Amino acid sequence: MSADQRRAKRIGRESLPEILHRLTMVFDTGEENPVETFDASTMGLGLSAELLPTVMDENVGILLKPVDDSFQLIGEVVYVIPDGDTGCRFGVQFTQTIAVHKYLALLEGPA
Repeated sequence: MSADQRRAKRIGRESLPEILHRLTMVFDTGEENPVETFDASTMGLGLSAELLPTVMDENVGILLKPVDDSFQLIGEVVYVIPDGDTGCRFGVQFTQTIAVHKYLALLEGPA
């Protein structure tokens, strides 16, 4: 992805609550992989993983959850780029809003 195509403002990792720094990604097969968040917006997340880019495909649906399993986010991979020899960075856009309200409350911070 050569240009920023997000419509919503990005929030860098350093400004996110700790619970959003590390998430678990679950594929349709049930396979789970840890991912690191590098930025977030109200519409999705920018993530990195120790997975070869060939393992990740655009338009694939995934489930994301924090390590405490307090909520789940459902989205679709919108881009994948190599990151080093064994990793990739990828963007996920939310496709279902079942638990997005919990996530959005975390982005907004304490009331």
